[in-house]
Amino acid sequence: MKREYVKNLLIGIFTMIILVVLMLGIFFIKARSQSLYKASPTSLVEIKGTSTLHDWVMKSNEVKLTVVFSENDQHQINGITNLSLIIPVSSLKSTEGSLMDNKAYKALKADAYPQIEFRANTGNVKYTGNAYQISAKGNLTIAGVTHLVTVNTVCKIVDAHRLSCSGDKPIDMTDYRVSPPTFMGLMKTGKEVTIHFVVDLFSTDGLSFNN
Repeated sequence: MKREYVKNLLIGIFTMIILVVLMLGIFFIKARSQSLYKASPTSLVEIKGTSTLHDWVMKSNEVKLTVVFSENDQHQINGITNLSLIIPVSSLKSTEGSLMDNKAYKALKADAYPQIEFRANTGNVKYTGNAYQISAKGNLTIAGVTHLVTVNTVCKIVDAHRLSCSGDKPIDMTDYRVSPPTFMGLMKTGKEVTIHFVVDLFSTDGLSFNN
Protein backbone atom coordinates (compact mmCIF):
# COMPACT_ATOMS: atom_id res chain seq x y z
CA MET A 1 0.00 0.00 0.00
CA LYS A 2 2.79 2.34 0.97
CA ARG A 3 4.74 1.41 -2.18
CA GLU A 4 1.67 2.19 -4.32
CA TYR A 5 1.28 5.58 -2.61
CA VAL A 6 4.92 6.50 -3.29
CA LYS A 7 4.52 5.41 -6.90
CA ASN A 8 1.46 7.57 -7.43
CA LEU A 9 3.17 10.49 -5.71
CA LEU A 10 6.20 10.22 -8.01
CA ILE A 11 3.95 9.99 -11.06
CA GLY A 12 2.11 13.14 -9.90
CA ILE A 13 5.35 15.06 -9.35
CA PHE A 14 6.71 13.96 -12.73
CA THR A 15 3.47 15.02 -14.45
CA MET A 16 3.63 18.45 -12.81
CA ILE A 17 7.23 18.90 -13.93
CA ILE A 18 6.29 18.02 -17.51
CA LEU A 19 3.39 20.51 -17.44
CA VAL A 20 5.62 23.28 -16.09
CA VAL A 21 8.23 22.63 -18.79
CA LEU A 22 5.56 22.69 -21.50
CA MET A 23 4.10 25.94 -20.17
CA LEU A 24 7.53 27.56 -20.05
CA GLY A 25 8.21 26.38 -23.58
CA ILE A 26 4.94 27.86 -24.85
CA PHE A 27 5.68 31.12 -23.04
CA PHE A 28 9.17 31.25 -24.54
CA ILE A 29 7.85 30.63 -28.06
CA LYS A 30 5.22 33.37 -27.67
CA ALA A 31 7.79 35.77 -26.28
CA ARG A 32 10.10 35.06 -29.21
CA SER A 33 7.26 35.77 -31.69
CA GLN A 34 7.47 39.48 -30.91
CA SER A 35 10.35 41.93 -31.06
CA LEU A 36 10.73 45.52 -29.88
CA TYR A 37 12.28 48.16 -32.13
CA LYS A 38 13.16 51.78 -31.40
CA ALA A 39 14.13 54.79 -33.52
CA SER A 40 17.80 55.74 -33.61
CA PRO A 41 18.99 59.38 -33.15
CA THR A 42 19.46 59.66 -36.92
CA SER A 43 15.68 59.49 -37.47
CA LEU A 44 13.93 62.54 -38.91
CA VAL A 45 10.41 63.93 -39.14
CA GLU A 46 9.47 66.83 -41.42
CA ILE A 47 6.26 68.84 -41.70
CA LYS A 48 6.03 70.25 -45.21
CA GLY A 49 3.60 73.00 -46.16
CA THR A 50 2.83 75.77 -48.61
CA SER A 51 2.21 79.50 -48.35
CA THR A 52 1.24 82.44 -50.52
CA LEU A 53 4.97 83.16 -50.98
CA HIS A 54 6.79 79.81 -51.01
CA ASP A 55 6.88 76.32 -49.56
CA TRP A 56 8.20 75.76 -46.06
CA VAL A 57 9.52 72.89 -43.92
CA MET A 58 9.79 72.23 -40.19
CA LYS A 59 12.14 69.46 -39.07
CA SER A 60 12.69 67.46 -35.90
CA ASN A 61 15.33 64.88 -34.99
CA GLU A 62 13.71 64.15 -31.63
CA VAL A 63 11.67 61.18 -32.83
CA LYS A 64 10.50 59.01 -29.94
CA LEU A 65 9.27 55.88 -31.68
CA THR A 66 8.84 52.33 -30.41
CA VAL A 67 7.30 49.47 -32.39
CA VAL A 68 6.49 45.94 -31.32
CA PHE A 69 6.41 43.68 -34.39
CA SER A 70 4.85 40.25 -34.45
CA GLU A 71 6.79 37.63 -36.40
CA ASN A 72 6.13 34.24 -37.94
CA ASP A 73 8.21 31.09 -37.47
CA GLN A 74 10.67 32.27 -40.12
CA HIS A 75 11.20 35.57 -38.25
CA GLN A 76 9.40 37.57 -40.91
CA ILE A 77 7.30 40.51 -39.73
CA ASN A 78 3.60 39.76 -40.09
CA GLY A 79 1.98 42.48 -37.99
CA ILE A 80 2.17 45.25 -35.39
CA THR A 81 0.97 44.77 -31.83
CA ASN A 82 1.99 48.20 -30.51
CA LEU A 83 3.31 51.45 -31.99
CA SER A 84 4.00 54.73 -30.21
CA LEU A 85 5.32 57.88 -31.90
CA ILE A 86 5.90 61.12 -29.99
CA ILE A 87 7.25 64.36 -31.47
CA PRO A 88 7.85 67.30 -29.10
CA VAL A 89 6.34 70.36 -30.78
CA SER A 90 9.20 72.56 -29.56
CA SER A 91 11.70 70.32 -31.37
CA LEU A 92 10.27 71.35 -34.76
CA LYS A 93 12.48 73.97 -36.41
CA SER A 94 11.62 75.73 -39.67
CA THR A 95 13.66 76.98 -42.60
CA GLU A 96 12.21 80.44 -41.94
CA GLY A 97 13.72 80.93 -38.49
CA SER A 98 12.36 81.63 -35.02
CA LEU A 99 9.54 83.95 -36.18
CA MET A 100 7.80 81.13 -38.01
CA ASP A 101 8.69 78.66 -35.27
CA ASN A 102 6.92 80.74 -32.63
CA LYS A 103 3.90 81.29 -34.89
CA ALA A 104 3.69 77.53 -35.52
CA TYR A 105 4.02 76.69 -31.81
CA LYS A 106 1.18 79.09 -31.03
CA ALA A 107 -1.02 77.62 -33.79
CA LEU A 108 -0.32 74.12 -32.47
CA LYS A 109 -1.17 75.23 -28.90
CA ALA A 110 2.21 73.93 -27.75
CA ASP A 111 1.86 75.33 -24.22
CA ALA A 112 -1.22 73.18 -23.57
CA TYR A 113 -0.38 70.27 -25.89
CA PRO A 114 3.43 69.98 -26.15
CA GLN A 115 3.46 66.74 -28.15
CA ILE A 116 2.24 65.36 -31.46
CA GLU A 117 1.38 61.68 -30.94
CA PHE A 118 0.47 58.67 -33.04
CA ARG A 119 -0.48 55.38 -31.38
CA ALA A 120 -1.55 52.14 -33.04
CA ASN A 121 -2.19 48.57 -31.88
CA THR A 122 -2.65 46.96 -35.27
CA GLY A 123 -1.10 47.03 -38.71
CA ASN A 124 -1.17 45.12 -41.98
CA VAL A 125 2.16 43.93 -43.34
CA LYS A 126 3.06 42.84 -46.87
CA TYR A 127 6.53 41.56 -47.75
CA THR A 128 7.86 42.41 -51.21
CA GLY A 129 11.45 42.02 -52.33
CA ASN A 130 13.71 43.32 -49.58
CA ALA A 131 11.12 45.52 -47.90
CA TYR A 132 7.93 45.47 -45.85
CA GLN A 133 4.92 47.57 -46.80
CA ILE A 134 3.22 48.42 -43.51
CA SER A 135 -0.18 50.04 -43.03
CA ALA A 136 -0.79 51.07 -39.41
CA LYS A 137 -4.20 52.29 -38.22
CA GLY A 138 -4.27 54.34 -35.06
CA ASN A 139 -4.97 57.63 -33.30
CA LEU A 140 -3.16 60.80 -34.39
CA THR A 141 -3.32 63.60 -31.82
CA ILE A 142 -2.41 67.19 -32.73
CA ALA A 143 -3.17 70.23 -30.57
CA GLY A 144 -5.34 68.10 -28.31
CA VAL A 145 -7.56 66.79 -31.12
CA THR A 146 -7.50 63.09 -32.02
CA HIS A 147 -8.53 61.40 -35.27
CA LEU A 148 -8.31 57.78 -36.41
CA VAL A 149 -5.95 57.66 -39.40
CA THR A 150 -3.99 55.15 -41.46
CA VAL A 151 -0.26 55.66 -41.95
CA ASN A 152 1.53 53.79 -44.75
CA THR A 153 5.21 53.01 -44.43
CA VAL A 154 7.87 51.19 -46.44
CA CYS A 155 10.51 49.51 -44.27
CA LYS A 156 13.64 48.30 -46.05
CA ILE A 157 15.80 45.65 -44.43
CA VAL A 158 19.26 47.03 -43.60
CA ASP A 159 20.48 43.98 -41.71
CA ALA A 160 19.13 41.31 -39.35
CA HIS A 161 18.51 43.88 -36.60
CA ARG A 162 17.73 47.12 -38.45
CA LEU A 163 15.03 48.58 -40.69
CA SER A 164 15.00 51.85 -42.60
CA CYS A 165 11.41 53.14 -42.76
CA SER A 166 9.94 56.08 -44.63
CA GLY A 167 6.53 57.45 -45.53
CA ASP A 168 4.26 60.47 -45.94
CA LYS A 169 0.98 61.38 -44.28
CA PRO A 170 -1.00 64.32 -45.75
CA ILE A 171 -3.33 66.01 -43.27
CA ASP A 172 -5.64 69.03 -43.14
CA MET A 173 -4.61 71.08 -40.11
CA THR A 174 -8.10 72.55 -39.75
CA ASP A 175 -9.33 69.02 -38.95
CA TYR A 176 -7.29 69.42 -35.75
CA ARG A 177 -8.60 72.96 -35.11
CA VAL A 178 -5.24 74.45 -36.05
CA SER A 179 -5.54 77.79 -37.87
CA PRO A 180 -2.88 78.28 -40.59
CA PRO A 181 -0.57 81.06 -39.27
CA THR A 182 0.05 84.32 -41.13
CA PHE A 183 3.17 86.50 -41.06
CA MET A 184 2.96 90.31 -41.02
CA GLY A 185 0.02 90.19 -43.42
CA LEU A 186 2.35 89.18 -46.27
CA MET A 187 2.50 85.40 -46.04
CA LYS A 188 -0.32 82.98 -45.24
CA THR A 189 0.31 79.28 -44.89
CA GLY A 190 -1.94 76.66 -46.46
CA LYS A 191 -4.17 74.46 -44.34
CA GLU A 192 -2.84 71.19 -45.83
CA VAL A 193 0.55 69.83 -44.75
CA THR A 194 2.44 66.58 -45.24
CA ILE A 195 4.18 64.77 -42.40
CA HIS A 196 7.24 63.09 -43.92
CA PHE A 197 9.36 60.71 -41.89
CA VAL A 198 12.59 58.77 -42.34
CA VAL A 199 13.14 56.47 -39.38
CA ASP A 200 16.00 54.08 -38.63
CA LEU A 201 14.66 51.26 -36.44
CA PHE A 202 16.88 48.90 -34.47
CA SER A 203 16.11 45.84 -32.36
CA THR A 204 16.42 46.38 -28.60
CA ASP A 205 16.03 42.75 -27.51
CA GLY A 206 18.55 41.02 -29.73
CA LEU A 207 15.93 39.32 -31.90
CA SER A 208 16.43 39.24 -35.62
CA PHE A 209 14.35 38.41 -38.65
CA ASN A 210 15.11 36.87 -42.00
CA ASN A 211 14.47 38.40 -45.41
